[in-house]
Amino acid sequence: MAAGKVQAGALNISVWDKFVADKKVDTTKVRAFYTTPTYYDYNWTVHADMPAALREKLAGTAVAQP
Repeated sequence: MAAGKVQAGALNISVWDKFVADKKVDTTKVRAFYTTPTYYDYNWTVHADMPAALREKLAGTAVAQP
């Protein structure tokens, strides 16, 4: 965008924040003009017929992730 090849783009806010912190983007030329409300990036859904034991195992694994 800063080079003028496109007028707008989209990326994850954590990527934007890191680019700004690392001085990889010139904020005098590029700015965030809209940020979506907070949402879950990775939503896991399972079928209702999945055995309860497996659902519990998956839920425990997902919660244990850093």
